[in-house]
Amino acid sequence: MCKLRGLKKAYVRPIADIVKFKSNSFDTILMLGNNFGLFGDAENARLLLEKMNRITAPDAQIIAGTRNPYQTENAEHLQYHKSNRRRGRMGGQIRMRVRFGKTVGEWFDYLSSRPKKWKRLLQLPVGKLKNLSNRSKHTTLRLSIRSIRRNYSHKHIDG
Repeated sequence: MCKLRGLKKAYVRPIADIVKFKSNSFDTILMLGNNFGLFGDAENARLLLEKMNRITAPDAQIIAGTRNPYQTENAEHLQYHKSNRRRGRMGGQIRMRVRFGKTVGEWFDYLSSRPKKWKRLLQLPVGKLKNLSNRSKHTTLRLSIRSIRRNYSHKHIDG
């Protein structure tokens, strides 16, 4: 499907591999399927966006999916949000690991939040994070790399 829509080259890599790419390697980064959550927390999100800034072209964009964890009436979820906030974590932040058969991965943080909160977390000016779609609990966002460059230009992280 991607080739039919004009995609010439694609890589599927773990987010940790971001440091392995050369400057200006990409014009688009896709983080679909709620993968905006891989940022884990606000500080890590800013660090990863700085790294994405390095590996993308000047007019690049990030297209990412996120879920709004606060659109729930599930008592267990609401209690988890409260528990997180008492511990100084964000309500939609979870700590998890993946198991498959006998393989068990490392624990990691995963963050879901409202699009408005993402703007504050990433310290973006109003309008720099656009909603492409907003279906019930899931939102697809578009972020211009140019706005990242302006906001994080005082720092440079080379991996």
